[in-house]
Amino acid sequence: AAALPVKRLEFTDKVTELTLVLDSATWLLNRDSGDLTQIESSAATRADERRNPRRNDLDNEGIKSPDGMRIAFVRDHKVYVRRANEPVSKAVPLTVNASPANSYDQGDLFWSPDSLKLVALKTRQGDKHDVSFVESSPRDQLQPKLHSHDYLKPGDEIPQPLPHLFDVENGVEIGVTDDLFPNPWMSRPRIEWAPDSGRFYYVYNQRGHQVLRVISIDAGTGEASLIVDESSPTFIDYSYKH
Repeated sequence: AAALPVKRLEFTDKVTELTLVLDSATWLLNRDSGDLTQIESSAATRADERRNPRRNDLDNEGIKSPDGMRIAFVRDHKVYVRRANEPVSKAVPLTVNASPANSYDQGDLFWSPDSLKLVALKTRQGDKHDVSFVESSPRDQLQPKLHSHDYLKPGDEIPQPLPHLFDVENGVEIGVTDDLFPNPWMSRPRIEWAPDSGRFYYVYNQRGHQVLRVISIDAGTGEASLIVDESSPTFIDYSYKH
């Protein structure tokens, strides 16, 4: 038989059934009977959301505010907010100056407890630096194999996430002074709001791991101030210390 152009193949919760995508259609195959049934588009969409909820930010709920009234999400690398009882088409953008090279991610949105402010991490993408190495004795063949993977070296531009603060009620960004965190490490920083929503806290780990700071950022003005400032001429052991 000719090979089918299957784009994706996956078992359902029932081991006797599997779903497969042929071109743009999703089908359900019963392995016992051999019956092939096309899934309705709404059911297919729900199945795809369960497989990969971040595949399309328009297809999922996003991050709901603590009062349940609003939902924040990312679309085309930008941050949008909509009311929970309104469709996605009614969403309004909080940002306009994002791009694939300098973008927001839906997992990096943090609502204030009073649901009036939102912190979003915007990440400037780094360099791509492929490093090659030779596998001298592979298990499946006599000849060596050449491999490569992305590995950033000292001096390369790294991805750098920086916090941005938004007044959701008025739909404007509150500029955050970033003098205290000019060169962040590429891992996702810790963000936490104060219970009264008056400020949020940002853990800054400087590239090179010789400076570690806990910074308080005023939710009304965006002004940053130091709470903890640690430095070392060698290395700060920051891992798993939250």
